[in-house]
Amino acid sequence: MFRFTALRRLRSGPKGIDAWNVRRLMENRPPPSLAKANLAGADLRGVNLREVDLSKANLAAADLSKADLSRSNLSHADLSQANLQEANLEGADLSSASLYGANLYLANVSFTKLNEAFMLVANLRFSQLVGADLTGANLEYANLIGSGVHHADFTGTR
Repeated sequence: MFRFTALRRLRSGPKGIDAWNVRRLMENRPPPSLAKANLAGADLRGVNLREVDLSKANLAAADLSKADLSRSNLSHADLSQANLQEANLEGADLSSASLYGANLYLANVSFTKLNEAFMLVANLRFSQLVGADLTGANLEYANLIGSGVHHADFTGTR
């Protein structure tokens, strides 16, 4: 699938997401790079973005609830005000990403790289941060109530 086709599907709402997810299941090749893509405000509920390169992408205010972002590259991405409720981010790279005001309620953030991430006022209630690397992350005013933080690295966090 070409980048242009992928972005068109992802921006077209639930039917486009369904088509994208089916295509991802059927294809036996890596997904296209979506680095620097502009998906701000997009309805991406339930999308399969597993192992997709979304580095430096604009996903501000996007609805990624119940999305599979496991092992994806979201380094330097803008996820401010994004809805990641119940999303799977296990093993993803969110180094230096902006998650300002993002909603990660009940999200799986286990073994995720969040070093230097900007997570001011992020909602991480009841999320799983087992083994996550939060070295140098800004967690000021973030809500971590009920979160599983076993073996997470909070070295140098604010």
